[in-house]
Order: sequence, then structure tokens, then C-alpha cells
Amino acid sequence: MERPEKILVIEDDHATIKSIVSILDRHDFKSLTALNVDQAIKHLNSDSQIGLIITDLSMPGKDGFYLIDYVKSNYRFHHIPVVVCSHLGDRDAVLKALKLGATDYLVKPVQPEKMLQTINDVIKRGRGRILVVDDEKIMRELLERLLQRENFTTFIAKSGEEAIEILKETMVDLVITDIAMPGMNGLELMVHIKDMYPFVPVLVITGFSGKYNSENVIAEGADGYIAKPFKNIEIINKVKSYL
Repeated sequence: MERPEKILVIEDDHATIKSIVSILDRHDFKSLTALNVDQAIKHLNSDSQIGLIITDLSMPGKDGFYLIDYVKSNYRFHHIPVVVCSHLGDRDAVLKALKLGATDYLVKPVQPEKMLQTINDVIKRGRGRILVVDDEKIMRELLERLLQRENFTTFIAKSGEEAIEILKETMVDLVITDIAMPGMNGLELMVHIKDMYPFVPVLVITGFSGKYNSENVIAEGADGYIAKPFKNIEIINKVKSYL
């Protein structure tokens, strides 16, 4: 991810919004501010230079959860990282925000160093966060090396069950999964992902193209399909097209 041209800050407390903007100004980040979600949505629809969002959750009217859902369900904005900065620090609030698509979560009060570190971490995460699921070690390692060479952040799971545990704690931008695996297979995993995280694309790969053909797999809900053996450029092009 390139350094954002503008950071949109949504916060109904004037002292807090002034503090965040001061941190951004000192480190040469340009910012826009909004006191509520409706103002934030107007900024998003009128300014194409917004590259990162920092939002509170508890606000009058529409709350921060609404904003995250709006951003991540809108094709124009879903690529914009959203960092939550809120007094709500309980597990349910954090997991809800992450499942809706938040990139990171800060609990107030936040020290300036922590705020800056989080922003820089979001920028350094690269083009996207990808979960690779395959029961074959060779295939996992191949895909991991391939994606990391392209500056993608990768997470690895040996099974569908392990992938679900990762998704409970980590927000990803794309899942690449094999179909034929012991226990939960890739199609069952895909159904779970689409139920719990409907805006996360799922790319399915398989060595059984006769049994699992492209038309059937796409009809089941997959966003993309690749048959083994595949060319490296084929995987990269598919991933880039979804992100």
C-alpha cells in the first residue's frame, strides 16, 4: 500500500479529533475530518484521494460499525483500510469491527506513538492480506513464496478448520483454498466464509478439474477458479484482479 494522499478522521469529540489531526500533521499526513458518519460518507463520495480511514465507533446517529460496513460493501471504497479508534475495548466489539472489515483496532486513550505505529503498519502491510489453505506442505510453501515476492502479507492454514480459527482473529482480503482436503474440504470452507465474511473473495484451486469444474465451483459461490498445475503468473493475475 502506498502512503495515503489523505486520511479521513471520523470522531464526534472535538478534543480527540484535534489530537489525531495534530499527530497526522506532525508527520506530513494530509487529513479530512468528519463529526459523524453522514459527513464522512459525503467526503468519501466527493474526494477520491482518501486512502485511509480512522473512525470512532460510538457516535450519535449512525455509528462506526455502520461506516465500516458501508465502506467494505461498496465497490468504490472497499480497498480503503479502516482503523478503529474507540473507547470500546471488549472482545465482542473488536471482533465485530474486524469481521465487518476493519484493518486494525486501537483502544482509547491512544498514545501518539501507537497511533503513528499503527498507521505505518497498515501502510507496510502491502497490497493485501491473503490466507492460503492447503493440506500439502509443498503447495503451501510455493504459494507463500510466490505471494510474498509480490509484497502480499500471507497467512497459512493446513486445513479448513485451522483456516476458520485464523479468520476469527485476523481480517484478510482474500482466501486461496484447495478443494480436496481431509476433514472440511475447500467448498465447505468457502460456504462458511461467504456466510461469515461475505465480502472476502475466495479463489479455489484444485487438481481434480474433472470432478470439480469451473462452472460448478463458481456456481457454488467461489469468486475464482484455477486448475493445477497452474502458472505462477496465473495466480498473481487472479489475485490482483480481486484486490
